[in-house]
Parts: sequence; structure tokens; C-alpha cells
Amino acid sequence: MKRTIILFAGVALALAACSQSSINNDRVQTDRQLSQYQAVQPVPFFNWSQDRAVLIQIYEAKNQARQTWSVFYSATGVPQAMCSSVGYPIPANTQLTSPDQIAYGSAGTALGTVSQMEPNGVYSTTGANGTYVMCLRPSGKAAAVYSESWVTAYPYEVKLENGQVVDLGGDTTVPIEMTAPTNVPTPAPSTTP
Repeated sequence: MKRTIILFAGVALALAACSQSSINNDRVQTDRQLSQYQAVQPVPFFNWSQDRAVLIQIYEAKNQARQTWSVFYSATGVPQAMCSSVGYPIPANTQLTSPDQIAYGSAGTALGTVSQMEPNGVYSTTGANGTYVMCLRPSGKAAAVYSESWVTAYPYEVKLENGQVVDLGGDTTVPIEMTAPTNVPTPAPSTTP
């Protein structure tokens, strides 16, 4: 019986060593592959980012409570309702505080990280099932409408007609600049790899 346990333990250790060796071999190979890609296909460097500029403008527009028009859809994509709205929809699981905590090991060292707050002061999470839309009432007051269906907010006026969203051709309430500013400095090329 002792001999069987010792033999079993020896086989388990050998398998663990082989497994660790395989993991190390995979790591070496993927590091080597990444080095090749970085040499022949380096990550591009840009002086300006259109994506970042657009996202900044969207954050600014969201914070300015611009007029939008929101359409609520069923899970199958059929328009169900619409309203004049303020700003863009807010996922129901957006939070004002981070749900994450720093995890500490026995030696007092941090093992995990805390999510970073978004520039608009909230924390976004994944898997939102519901959305709040600030629908405008005829009095001009906003009403928080909660929807578990999909919502699309348009920065121009639309209406529902015969089950279809119709663009009424008005101008946007959230204009976005799509060209690079002329005062973007060009940094000197980096000499470090």
C-alpha cells in the first residue's frame, strides 16, 4: 500500500513537472512570436486619435444634457415606443462607486486592482440588462424611464411610423468634429524599442 502511494505521488509530481515544462515552452514560444511581430509589424504611433477625440466629445455632450430622441426595442428588435429624451441612455448597472476591492496576500502585498472611474464620474460594468432614459414630458420635465429592452438614442429628431423609425431630417444636437486640430505637436521619434 505504501509503495502504491509513493508510486502514485511520484507519477503526479512527474506529470506536474511536465505540465510546468509545457507551460514554460508555450510562454517562450509566444514571447518569441510577439518579438517577431514587434520587429516587423510594430504597433503604430499616432500624433492624434480621432477615436479619442470623438469619445471626448461624446462625454462632453452627455454631460451637457443635450436633446436626444430615444427608441425602445423589443428583444427581437421591433420598435415599441419612443420619447424625446435628455442625453444618452444610462445602463442600469452603472455605478457611482467601484464594486471592486483590493485583495491583499498574507504578506500584505496587493494581489488585485481596483477599476478606474470613467471621466464622467461613474463606473461601468458589463452585462447590463436594463437602461434608464431621461424622457422629456410635454411640460419639459424629464422622467427616468427604465427599459429592459434595447434602446437607441438619436441626436436628431425621429418618430415611429408604421413600426419603423423615421428620420425627420433635422440637424444634430450633438455635433462631432471629425478632423484633427491644426495645433497637434509632433513628438520626436523614440529611440527606445
